[in-house]
Amino acid sequence: MLFTNEVGQAIEGPNVPQQLRPSSAIGLKYQTPTTHKGVNLPPEVLDKLESMWKDLPGFEFIPTAPARLESYLYGIDELGNTAVKPGALIDVAPLEPEVQGAKYWSSKYGFRYKIEQTFSYASMSDVKQGDSRLGNYNLDLPMKWTIFEARDAGTAGWISAQIEYQTSLSGDQGQTAQTNLGTLTNPTGFWSTHSGFRVPELAWQQSFDASHMVVLAGVINQSNYIDANAYANSGRGHFINSALSYRCRHTATA
Repeated sequence: MLFTNEVGQAIEGPNVPQQLRPSSAIGLKYQTPTTHKGVNLPPEVLDKLESMWKDLPGFEFIPTAPARLESYLYGIDELGNTAVKPGALIDVAPLEPEVQGAKYWSSKYGFRYKIEQTFSYASMSDVKQGDSRLGNYNLDLPMKWTIFEARDAGTAGWISAQIEYQTSLSGDQGQTAQTNLGTLTNPTGFWSTHSGFRVPELAWQQSFDASHMVVLAGVINQSNYIDANAYANSGRGHFINSALSYRCRHTATA
């Protein structure tokens, strides 16, 4: 099995528990690690993808393998099908086999996704209004579903979608650390400025020119493709203060 670390470098996971591994040799062949935007694919990942792609038929409907894309596009348009990472303090966490099994199963039908969830808590002094203690929950769910790949024609088509959800755990949806403190920036800002559900992306993507180019049509979250960077722009993995973590929040319709 192949994995990538937090900066996109390939690492091997020889000691992955059996219950977290693909259920067959075929499943292991199609195991793909998490991708990182703005980072070229490591040679180890490229070699595995090339060995996977070379034996596939000229046309497939709902293919198991991810669409063939150039390295500079693959990291942006592919999510991988592996949730686990080696080196965890606890070898197998509760429900982890089920979570990983769901990702393997859905990827057999061309559907790949990445779930990020965050619970945050803020305890503040000298608030100008509202509560001094706030809880918050965030969910970000990007999804890619490959519908077909015509490899002989050098094209593939897939649906790209994203769901975001944010809610206060303190009861009043209008309260944030920013509003209650009266600050210019949000000290606990992660990625969404909207309460409740929103769908910032729902689009059709299609590759052309032997997978050197991808065209999108629909509702597009520009921050998924413009200034994409694995080292910044992430409130979860890096800075959580909105003054230090900038993300484009515009949605376009093409």
